[in-house]
Amino acid sequence: MQPVICAERGVNSLTLEVSPGDAEPPWAVQVLVPGSWFQSEEWRELVEGKEVSTVQVVGSKALYHVHVSNLQPETKYSLRLMPPKKSATDWSLHCDCSTLGRPERSNPPRCIGRWPEKLRIEWKVRTPVGAPILECQVQQCSQEVFSVWQDVALLEDVAVSESKNGKPSDREETWSAAVPNLKAATSYHFRVKACNTVGWCADFSDEEIFRTSEPPDPPVKLKLLSRQPGKVEVEFEFQDADGCPVSHIEPEFCLKPEGTNITGVIPGESADGFSNILDAATWWWQTPQHFQLSLQDPEPSAGRNDVRRATVTIGELRPEQTIWLRLWAVNQAGRSPEPSQPLACRPSDRPPKVDDLCCIVRGATWLEVQWRTRDPDGAPVTECSVEVSRENLLSNWIQLPRNGVWRCGQGRSTWRARAAGLSTETDFRATWARVVS
Repeated sequence: MQPVICAERGVNSLTLEVSPGDAEPPWAVQVLVPGSWFQSEEWRELVEGKEVSTVQVVGSKALYHVHVSNLQPETKYSLRLMPPKKSATDWSLHCDCSTLGRPERSNPPRCIGRWPEKLRIEWKVRTPVGAPILECQVQQCSQEVFSVWQDVALLEDVAVSESKNGKPSDREETWSAAVPNLKAATSYHFRVKACNTVGWCADFSDEEIFRTSEPPDPPVKLKLLSRQPGKVEVEFEFQDADGCPVSHIEPEFCLKPEGTNITGVIPGESADGFSNILDAATWWWQTPQHFQLSLQDPEPSAGRNDVRRATVTIGELRPEQTIWLRLWAVNQAGRSPEPSQPLACRPSDRPPKVDDLCCIVRGATWLEVQWRTRDPDGAPVTECSVEVSRENLLSNWIQLPRNGVWRCGQGRSTWRARAAGLSTETDFRATWARVVS
């Protein structure tokens, strides 16, 4: 006869594979009963048809399967096959094998996705083949004072997949689930354990700490993009927090005089402290009443470290007024811990004084003059005003009609004017104005 091998293990059963040779069934199947302090171990014969059944393997005349049932799970058994008591031969075949047990201790969970109020975790579980995993238990504990371990009552989007690197006798599964109803920017401890058809694993996995999504970092690289009459346009960069993109930007500005330190100022705090809050020079950070933000939604494939760019336009500003602008980034988890570095900017200025007015043609009763203008940034000169006066202290300045002033073809900044019907010894002066949008 060939040695007996364990062909299949179950939770409450074992199947032995027997090649009897000349020893045809029936056989007597016995199990070793462990001894105790008052009783020695002994072999007990199992009842054929109730505890033992023998069948011939299909397609093989010399191979049998002996199925032993009514066994205890997670137990090691010593079995032997012997000829019937009335048989003339004397032989025995031994086999040691165990029934299936509980799942092994799970691997520590890992975080595969996070949001302001939710975390998605993943863990691996190994269980014997024939004792499938029925459920898993997830426990969480926050880092708050007096926090205790609690079962996660609700798991969302539970997914199970079989791993390919398991042993032939074991089955390894990968579980994942989302844990909802969490607080933003908060750390949580997690541990898991599994249950199969035998029972729960004896121990939880090692715990791991994960944190929900954070508020974003403040915007950076503020740059004055353009100046216009009464408004400025500023470009900046920012990054989304993991799992929580920036939803909007909050601008603030102040009118603190130039040359003073503006580091560390908070909304509502005066430049010189609260003791000088009634001083005329006191100022506050405040939200502009008129601003327009150009902020596009992030691309679906955008990663955590992808840089996003946007612009903000601040309007209704007074001419030649310098403002200090700072920005806050806001997402679902909250506002950035700090604002951006402030940027000094101002809308377009008024045009400077004309200093190169000259007479280019003279007549008996008329004069033609020419001058150049310099366009302020973002506000080109659109109109000039010309006045004439006699060369004495009592004469008044008289403005020329608009059809007497024109921009000549020598360039955008070259202007001319002609005054007719003049008497001798007449002076000119020219100023200009720009159209404010």
